[in-house]
Amino acid sequence: MKDYIIVFSFFGAFVLLTLFFSNLNTKVRHLKKRNKKIDSLKKEGYTISKRWDCNYITVVIDDLKKKLFIIVLDRKLSFFEIDINNIIKKEINSFGFVKGFITSVYVDIFTNENLTYTIRTLCITRGFGVGKKNKAVIFSRKCAEEICWHIDKLKSK
Repeated sequence: MKDYIIVFSFFGAFVLLTLFFSNLNTKVRHLKKRNKKIDSLKKEGYTISKRWDCNYITVVIDDLKKKLFIIVLDRKLSFFEIDINNIIKKEINSFGFVKGFITSVYVDIFTNENLTYTIRTLCITRGFGVGKKNKAVIFSRKCAEEICWHIDKLKSK
């Protein structure tokens, strides 16, 4: 009987730790690096109309030149530029390994050049994820919807 208690105690501690690390993983990080990249865009002549800061990615739109910029935080800063007129289709999706938990909320963007860009507004790399009604999931879905709405608005101009 004591063996079962020990096993269930370790399992319970493991579950609590993964949930804790999942919640830690939802925080927005490295805003200074993102700001430096955005400042360099402004120096190149782009005007930043709208900006979304997510946990590992920043999405920026220039309304005048109809450009979408994706700044990804990897080991180094990755950067993508998409012309909004080349976007064919967008889809908002979410993913989780465990039912009831979300590890990723993302927008798939398909372009004329047969390229697919995935904008992960929430990316949890450690743990089970966070609950579907967690404020990080709600915020990331809202960001994904706003990005799609803004793209549609600029395409219609």
